[in-house]
Amino acid sequence: MDKYEILAEKLEKISRHIDEMNVKDEEVAEYLTRYKKRVDAIAKYVRERDIEDSHGALMGLIRGLSDYDELCADGDLVDLAHDADVYYKKECYTFDD
Repeated sequence: MDKYEILAEKLEKISRHIDEMNVKDEEVAEYLTRYKKRVDAIAKYVRERDIEDSHGALMGLIRGLSDYDELCADGDLVDLAHDADVYYKKECYTFDD
């Protein structure tokens, strides 16, 4: 697998995990729906190979969870977001490698 495929799979894991979550707070659920749409949009850019090199930056997936205790408490979601962010930062510094 190349970097695009690996990153897309990491993003798709986040999306699948969100689909399985049972969020009780309505505000958090609405935010999570928007967050999932953003993750899916990024995954689409990756699959189409239309995402920019990271140049050492993160995608902001972890930051996107930090405002909601209920989301931060989901260790699996945090781990998946962290994994994708770090992979993009380190391994996708450039996609040309």
